[in-house]
Amino acid sequence: MALPLNGLLQRAYNLPETEIATLYKVDETTGESTGEFVDNAQEILLRWDAERIAKLQKPADVDQKAIYDKAAQETQARIEKRHEAMLRTLFPQADPEGKLKGEELRTAVNAAAASQKTYNPDDIKRTPEYLELERAANERYEALQDAHASELEKVKTQYEQTQRWSENEKEIRAIFRSSGAVLPSDKARAQRQEDDFVQKFKGFDFQKQADGRTLPLLDGKRLEDAHGNALYLDTLVLKTAADYFDIQKQDTTANAGNDNGGRATITIKFKDENDFLDRYTQEADPAKQQEMEKAWEAQQQV
Repeated sequence: MALPLNGLLQRAYNLPETEIATLYKVDETTGESTGEFVDNAQEILLRWDAERIAKLQKPADVDQKAIYDKAAQETQARIEKRHEAMLRTLFPQADPEGKLKGEELRTAVNAAAASQKTYNPDDIKRTPEYLELERAANERYEALQDAHASELEKVKTQYEQTQRWSENEKEIRAIFRSSGAVLPSDKARAQRQEDDFVQKFKGFDFQKQADGRTLPLLDGKRLEDAHGNALYLDTLVLKTAADYFDIQKQDTTANAGNDNGGRATITIKFKDENDFLDRYTQEADPAKQQEMEKAWEAQQQV
């Protein structure tokens, strides 16, 4: 006997009718269901409901490989589609109707690329990108040229200053040695004091005058004495030497010669101060240099 409840239970628990029949007692004589629940009907219903819940909570068996393969195929298809669209854009003559796909499209593209003319370099040189690169390269080249020219000018200026200083240094030493400045008897100490003295003039610029004399300049301006007269290098060196050293009066009779009247006899004559300085700086013998100094001093006094 089918009861309305049986259909509901079959639907709810997805069970066959024979399984639902186990809820009812059976008439031993006829073998038919009496419609009366068996004594443990409640337990059977609870078991079915627990099994139903368990099935709902258990994830269904999924073919992960199939899902992955499908996703990979779909992704590959999208990539191929974009790639083919790009090829058609670059080579429209390869597939003007847009029907070719896959290997057929690639073959057509290769043929189209092979048949294209080679590029013209002059066309490239007219592109905005090329012109911008050319402009930037020219700017960098000009900047490097300016930097190199500036560095070269610095080197040239330093070299010229060194050369001028070398010439002026010789003149300063010659004037100082003829000044009668009293130096230590120890040669090393005397040399150090002379070197220190010469360095006092390194901050000056020097300008050679038409008469051969040297005019010191400081910050572009000539040096002047208290009366506004130009202060030449020889005067400046002698004056500075007197500020730092005791000055010994030159014995003009010792090496310059002496006549019967006690006056200095000049045995070495110089045309002018430049002649004295040139000959003095070219002489390597200190004794002869000293003789030249005394002769020049004697010549100045005559």
